[in-house]
Amino acid sequence: MREAPHFAALTLAAIIIVAALPLTAQEPFDYFRNSWSVIGLKDYERGTRITPDNQLLLAGKDRVSIAVGNPPTPLSRRQTKTLLEGWLPVVLVTTSTDNVRYEFLFWATPLPTAADWTRAFAWPTDGENYLNWVAVKATNAGARKAAAKIQLKRWTAKEDYVKVAESPPENPEDILKRQTFVQEFSWTLKPGEVKEGQINFPFFPVKGSEGFLKEDSKIWLKRTVDFWKSLMAQAAHLSVPCRKATEAFMASQVCQLLALDRGEIHAGEGFYDVFYIRDGAYTTMNDLCRGLDEQVVEDFYWYLLHSTAAQAFPEGVYYQERTAWGETIPHATGASNYALLLRHMLVHEAGNELHLLPAVPDWWLGEGEEIRIERAPTHFGVMSLVVRGTASGVRVEFTPPQRERPKKIILHLPQSRPFEGTLKGIKIVCRPVQKKRWDFETVVRLYKEKAPPLLKK
Repeated sequence: MREAPHFAALTLAAIIIVAALPLTAQEPFDYFRNSWSVIGLKDYERGTRITPDNQLLLAGKDRVSIAVGNPPTPLSRRQTKTLLEGWLPVVLVTTSTDNVRYEFLFWATPLPTAADWTRAFAWPTDGENYLNWVAVKATNAGARKAAAKIQLKRWTAKEDYVKVAESPPENPEDILKRQTFVQEFSWTLKPGEVKEGQINFPFFPVKGSEGFLKEDSKIWLKRTVDFWKSLMAQAAHLSVPCRKATEAFMASQVCQLLALDRGEIHAGEGFYDVFYIRDGAYTTMNDLCRGLDEQVVEDFYWYLLHSTAAQAFPEGVYYQERTAWGETIPHATGASNYALLLRHMLVHEAGNELHLLPAVPDWWLGEGEEIRIERAPTHFGVMSLVVRGTASGVRVEFTPPQRERPKKIILHLPQSRPFEGTLKGIKIVCRPVQKKRWDFETVVRLYKEKAPPLLKK
């Protein structure tokens, strides 16, 4: 094994990882051929981009490449990225070869040397550097012994991975001299046996990083999950019966927080560092304001189709190639547009009126379904709403805004889902039943019927 000076923050040891990685029978749908993801920390100027072929891009053209099997086969575009619990900034990638299934997690934490790591999760209190983690689980899925082999290489490329518009400059003084670093690890697994391991390395190479090798990935993964859940628990909460829609909403909030640079709004990580004014005006509410609820629902799901399996939205789409404009994904504009659209489908202000559920799919109000809105800010103040479908209609719990009373509060329901009970000060408006059920599975099926297969090469 060869190790460059000040570059030793890579290690692989047999440990137990906190978070079981799911085994899914069917690969989740990902619209994009150039499916990027990102890990990082709130308000830090940099983030670690994960490329379409699952390399990690670090400072100064540094990359971390991962290969598995014997001979080593690099991860590629064929492996689909997803997120832990569907929305946390912990990226999951799986692949199989020679009867061994490899499952990887990628996430970011403050450096262990931070004076107060709890504060450093939310702000670069000790500088812009942070620690990247990789956890891996190898499972022998066969009936005989199998060899699990993993190769990790941190190296410096001569060229950028891809030309991205106005990528942020590096500070030369932050970049130490680099040499290629390769570490391999292997296990011999009995049938059904599982081995797990960890890696960590800083975004910027730093002296003394070999000390980070003693850190426990279980502890740092739990700290990461706890931080993001605690942060999101302070914000408005929206959940709907469509799991993809809910997880994409939560992930879109995280995307915007990762794109913040010390409180300033930016478009994303690793590309142009200016949030153009035009970026805030892509999504329109014309159909919603005109009362065309079914058209809004259809448009919502077609918008949701154009996302990655890791809930990333682009700035724009080249639909013939199934690629995002200029590799600018995940993009804070695409994320914020999605969140804005879902929010107004559920809660919409129109002058001095507050409209509840002006444009939601009828099936979200079906028996056993629930729509939950908590701590939602409106022009009139903070409100909460819970709508539960019953066998004969819907039941509603509503906490109205208190700062200013709307002239009218209007609850929109389909004729097939009548309101049960009484709500003082709320007008019920019944609309026609929607002609077609729109959901994520439907738009994926319709798209696949007409679109060519996605080539992940």
